[in-house]
Amino acid sequence: MVGCGQLPGLLRTLRPPRPDLLAAAAIVAFGLWLLVPGLDHPTIYDWDESFHQVVARGVYDAPPIPRMYQEPLYPIDPRRWYEAGVWLHKPPGTAWFGAAMMELIGVRPAAVRLGSLFGELASALALYWLLKGLAGRWWALAGALGFLALPSGWILTQGFFFGDVTDCTLVGGVSVAIALLVRGVERQSWRWMLAAGAAAGVAFLCKSFLSMVPLGVAAVLFAARSVRWCDGPRWKELGAFYGAWAAVALPWFAYASRRWPELARFSSRLALEALTGDPASVMASWYRPWDAILNEVNLWSVKPLPVISAVVAMAWLWKASLRTRDVRVVAMALWLTSTEVVHSILAEKCPAHVWSAVPAMVGGLALLGSELWRSPYAGPVALGMLGTPWLTERLPVLARLRASLPPSLFFQTRTGPGVFEGTLAVVGAALLAWAAGPWLWRRLRPAGMALGAVAGAWLLWSMLWVCATTTLQTGRARLQQDGYPTHTQDVGQVLDRALPARSVVWLVIDFNPPNQFEHLNLMFWSGRMVYPKLPELDLARSRGFHSYVVSPVAQRLKPLEGVPPHAWLRAYDAEVPAPLSELPAGVERFSADGGSVEVIGAAAGKASADRDRWALYVRPKGVPAELRVVFHLRSGGAETQVVPPEAALVPRRTLATTGWFILPLMGPPRAEVTALELGPSQARVPLAAATP
Repeated sequence: MVGCGQLPGLLRTLRPPRPDLLAAAAIVAFGLWLLVPGLDHPTIYDWDESFHQVVARGVYDAPPIPRMYQEPLYPIDPRRWYEAGVWLHKPPGTAWFGAAMMELIGVRPAAVRLGSLFGELASALALYWLLKGLAGRWWALAGALGFLALPSGWILTQGFFFGDVTDCTLVGGVSVAIALLVRGVERQSWRWMLAAGAAAGVAFLCKSFLSMVPLGVAAVLFAARSVRWCDGPRWKELGAFYGAWAAVALPWFAYASRRWPELARFSSRLALEALTGDPASVMASWYRPWDAILNEVNLWSVKPLPVISAVVAMAWLWKASLRTRDVRVVAMALWLTSTEVVHSILAEKCPAHVWSAVPAMVGGLALLGSELWRSPYAGPVALGMLGTPWLTERLPVLARLRASLPPSLFFQTRTGPGVFEGTLAVVGAALLAWAAGPWLWRRLRPAGMALGAVAGAWLLWSMLWVCATTTLQTGRARLQQDGYPTHTQDVGQVLDRALPARSVVWLVIDFNPPNQFEHLNLMFWSGRMVYPKLPELDLARSRGFHSYVVSPVAQRLKPLEGVPPHAWLRAYDAEVPAPLSELPAGVERFSADGGSVEVIGAAAGKASADRDRWALYVRPKGVPAELRVVFHLRSGGAETQVVPPEAALVPRRTLATTGWFILPLMGPPRAEVTALELGPSQARVPLAAATP
């Protein structure tokens, strides 16, 4: 029993957590709720994620050197970084992390994407810490949650589109480095500066030159302290920061330059092509005019917020910097501005190139929100910013004015709505506030407070509710459409278990499905070198490798056992000729007239909670045409799909000469399907009751 004298101490131990801990818990919980669902989806998107997943698998299989092809059969051209042996196109930090996660959770896409998740969460937490002393805890929390709620963050975390783990770990490393840098300045502590430099070094190991913003911010703060404009690091703290950065960032690059000098030189030259705009570069399709950052790139980053939000956030950060000279707001202003300006100079401007500064942009909006009841300008500016889409839609004369901008100077600004109209709206609102603000705030303060309340409610609703609901809708749609189709997962996992270590896989397809590089995906799942071409058995034997063929078409080779019947590709031992392969065990066999094909079997396997991966085995009667498939459901409903023969990744004229091939499609769960209706004859094939 607790004595009376012990009660005060017990009550102290039961006191509620500090507000900052509750805020951090809310940020992490919100991020997990929004970003984790679907994180392990099997579809690996082309360009960025395809390479990063393969290289991480290469490190996992043979650490610590990042590789695509472990022992290439063909000579490696260092200019073709997308067909590399040793892979120096990006630093190895994310590959090292992904390989470490594979040791913990196995070979699965989520191992690499966990780096994206951790980077996003770290960035949100750092943003909260930077803002809480400037905007107050509630607006700091709104800013952190608003950053996590942006749909572009979900897209990057899940590996869709152009950008993935390198951009998410970059934003985490840069955000943490800026927060630690500010802490080091406030405390004048070389220990905090060591931590800041180490965080900046980790960011450099994730995406090299794009991570160097904290180094520039530290130098500018040092100069600002020297002229007594704002606080900044002293020589000792600045040396600790740069020393820690160099200790973390440079050893790998020094080692790589010494061991693979030609490849390292080419990789550096390729990175610098972003400055020169070499038309022969593989990245030339992403070359843009200077104002693409203000328009195309920022629109992608901040959507569904108005694109002018980035400009308003930058302007408000500088307004606060000039007024307060607080090192936190100065650091955020430098962070955002330098990122936007430098990328405006670069020739190459990809959608996620300024993602590393989006936390500062959201921080500027949160700071704007915190001043809605103090500044006569904040409310009108916020309303002008948020009302830009409405203004653009209802005043078409603005489009004609925008079109009159000089094309040589404002190429994208004059052709795309948003920046021009938003600038007019915000500047006009600021001028009205300048004219009426003092009178309004002195004599009609309740009206000014009401204006601030309306603007604050609208800003919070846009940052949190609109962004979060858009992200949820985007996530559901993208995962349902793009997240679970995969030709290579089922067969690749079997190859990983069944093939001898010195094996090479020949992927016999003619083209890739949309947004995927299947030979790279199969390399990830199988852990074997994969070449998308006809087998060269003698070459493989000369290097000590046993050859296997993976194809959607029946082969006159010995089938590899264990590949599930619903797999969209089959595997064969290329060294063992055999009669034309039969349908694999587990396929439900039948014969149905599909018009240009005879459907001779079907199989299904679980893909997601509400979709199955179906494989239809078809025998061509000539050149195959589209096949109409109707799934009749136990509920009495039906689902209709039309599958082109090219879904097999082989031209239809080539398929005409095959014994049978697999048509892949995503369909309803097998347990809900009672019959298939196939082809123009509407032949209806009842299916056996699904095994529980």
